[in-house]
Amino acid sequence: MPTQLDQFDTTRRKANFAISIASALIACVVIIGTLLRLRMEGFQMVFPLMWTGSALSIVPLILINKISYQAKSFSLWLSWTFMAFGAFLMFGIGSAGMIFFLVATTFAALNFKFSQVLALIAVKGSLLLAATFFFSQTTGLPIPPQGIIFFQQPHIWIVHTFIVAIAAVAIVYVTTVWNQLNQQLLEDTELSFYSGIGLLSLAHDTETGEHLARVTAYTRLLAEEYSKRHPDKSSNLNVQDLSLAAQLHDVGKITIPATVLQKPGKLSHDEFTLVKTHTTAGAQLIEQIIEKASGLQVERLKLAKEVALYHHENWDGSGYPLGLFGSNIPLSGRLITIVDVYDALRSKRPYKEPFSHAEAVQTIENEAHKFDPEILATFKDINIEFAKIFETLNEA
Repeated sequence: MPTQLDQFDTTRRKANFAISIASALIACVVIIGTLLRLRMEGFQMVFPLMWTGSALSIVPLILINKISYQAKSFSLWLSWTFMAFGAFLMFGIGSAGMIFFLVATTFAALNFKFSQVLALIAVKGSLLLAATFFFSQTTGLPIPPQGIIFFQQPHIWIVHTFIVAIAAVAIVYVTTVWNQLNQQLLEDTELSFYSGIGLLSLAHDTETGEHLARVTAYTRLLAEEYSKRHPDKSSNLNVQDLSLAAQLHDVGKITIPATVLQKPGKLSHDEFTLVKTHTTAGAQLIEQIIEKASGLQVERLKLAKEVALYHHENWDGSGYPLGLFGSNIPLSGRLITIVDVYDALRSKRPYKEPFSHAEAVQTIENEAHKFDPEILATFKDINIEFAKIFETLNEA
């Protein structure tokens, strides 16, 4: 699965690199062309526009590995917008200006949302109309003859501007739909990755896929409600990412022998010590994924690593592996702790029968010292929803 995601990411990098190369080469041609015209005709006010646009077109190539896709797209959009205005001034709307305008729009559409690109088109179109109106009303400006003739015919430049804008919207729509399909494919692939790795973590355990589905649903429910009640303490919490990361909370159990995880009786001291290592083992496994799977969202994986490491830490410091206490435990770990305990109590295990919902809630309340008081209060208020999720997703 990571290999497929890597291929998507590699393809995107190659596409952006190729676009940066092509744009930089064209910018060099524009610079050379304007310098030749400068030598033959003298200075024109459009030259600085073309030079600025050319410089902005070369920047993404120089900083190819240091700026985001969005920054590259915006730099190229701004670059070709400058060159579009320069072409309008030099030749009138003409073919060169239209091409630059449409290319600028395409660059913006590569890595921005449809609504954002429409806003860029509206801004650029408005500036273009305002600029052309200004030049049509002004005399004595150092504009080439082709541009002067064009600006003296407003019925032509207004119609042409709207035609170009409509064409730009069409390009944006097609490009955006294509990008959305690719992004959806990437997201679906990543969801499958988390689900697949989560199921793999149960290979030596007695749990099934319904356990992961329940943990995901509990986590989303609890995180959303906690965020509503404590927005100041959860501003950096991404509920979608956390609910996915929750599927990997026990990924380290794949390193624990099935004979230990499925033992019907009480674990010995050494066996329990071994089981506790699944937290650090899980974090180490996810760290290796982070290093090798560049196609996956790194921040989401970092959250999964956090969950795997801290979901057995207790508020009073009695948990493992680090014995953290209070708010020293990351919020993600504090949320998953109560989720994991509830589902463990409700589920049948080799060493115990399943608890009823009331018994599980009472047990959690009796051990309140282990949980974040605010998260526990949130859980108590919505515990009936936990019961509904269990009944709906119980493999029975």
